[in-house]
Amino acid sequence: MAGVGFELKKLFRKRGGYVNTLKAYGVTAVVTEGPMVLSILMLFAQRYLLRLWGAVYATQEIYLITTTYIMIFSLILSNTFLMFISRFISDCIYEDRKEQILPSFFSIACYLLVLGARVNPDGQPSAALAARLDTAYDFMQEHPDIMAILCGGHGSNEPCPEAESMYDYMTAKGMDGSRLLLEDESSNTIQNIENARALIGDGHRTAVVTSDYHLARARVLMERGGLDACGIPAPTPYPGQWVAVRCREYCSVLGLMLTGRWA
Repeated sequence: MAGVGFELKKLFRKRGGYVNTLKAYGVTAVVTEGPMVLSILMLFAQRYLLRLWGAVYATQEIYLITTTYIMIFSLILSNTFLMFISRFISDCIYEDRKEQILPSFFSIACYLLVLGARVNPDGQPSAALAARLDTAYDFMQEHPDIMAILCGGHGSNEPCPEAESMYDYMTAKGMDGSRLLLEDESSNTIQNIENARALIGDGHRTAVVTSDYHLARARVLMERGGLDACGIPAPTPYPGQWVAVRCREYCSVLGLMLTGRWA
């Protein structure tokens, strides 16, 4: 509730007369009563479906009571943990320290898998690849015990393997080369993950660094490949690419679904 309090304070301090006041009360009502109202509506919907399917009254009551108690005890068990997590996140957001949220949760990772992308004709990383490397670099600066696996083979239209270009970029920024492993034989994300796992073996905590639009697919493939599915997103470099890259990603996800590799 700390984050809600911050937002309400901002709304009440704004000048706007009754509009901001009503907006603040609306936010309060939705946040505090919304989950309860939604739960009640779901119970009514479940009762309606049970009647529609011909369940007897006793079965309906047992089902609804069981559902209610599961919800109550799940809240009791999880709220103690979530209280500290939500408090930390709300404080970071309020103090504009958003960059500290992900590192705090993923600090236990041993290896970062930095997925490759196109290399320019001059051997320099493309803007998308540079964004991934910058994200990995910042994370590794904050966690000096973590190593990175730079993943990417030699594309037909590239002057060198992506992993080599990534290594040169990271070391030019000042990263210790001994903290960087190269995986330069792969040509797609699935091979990135398979080869990286073969390189480090089993039993290590991992996280993947890739573009924000690519993260969901990468996490699914990480899990299917037997690695931890933690993800650290890198920003899309050009606003004009936002729609195009996501449309392409949706097609890739659809391909995984149709071939049975998504779940």
